[in-house]
Amino acid sequence: MALFLLFQTKNFVGGLNQTEIKKIDILIHNAGKSIRRSIWDSLERYHDFTRTIQLNYLTPVSITLALLPILAESKGHLINISALSVRMPPTPYWAAYQASKTAFDQWLQCIAPELSQKNITISTLYLPLVKTRMISPTKAYENAPAMQPEQVAAVIAKTIYKKNKKFFIPWWAYPITILGIWRNVS
Repeated sequence: MALFLLFQTKNFVGGLNQTEIKKIDILIHNAGKSIRRSIWDSLERYHDFTRTIQLNYLTPVSITLALLPILAESKGHLINISALSVRMPPTPYWAAYQASKTAFDQWLQCIAPELSQKNITISTLYLPLVKTRMISPTKAYENAPAMQPEQVAAVIAKTIYKKNKKFFIPWWAYPITILGIWRNVS
């Protein structure tokens, strides 16, 4: 099994040459730019929204569109590493991040039936906090419970091995996500 890892940057997408890529079994989207800021502190920071949307939504869409024919040929597996907040009610201070991650999640759900017809499997992992550099600027998360990167790697490996079509949500988050889905429907 070939594992093709992509670093999601504008430079990569701009330089993508499909003729160089012969086969892709697995495409993992792990983009993440997180911003926690009050909307009142964002009035002069429109660029924060455009950067977050570019990295968390538009770049994965661009990469996916470019690689779908190759992924379809190999009956591949697309794995989206998302955020648990996508499945929860909207959260103050997280507008840019939550909106951008939700946009890509919705886009994938919209194209999933078409990809399924081409035998492309889609898995989404809705992760809680993970102890990485991304959460370090937020002081409130210094002592917050969070997954370790090794735990996330194990979840990803299991998803690859089982070619799991479902999604992953930590067991303790199910009641919260049910309330979130209910709130978004009403």
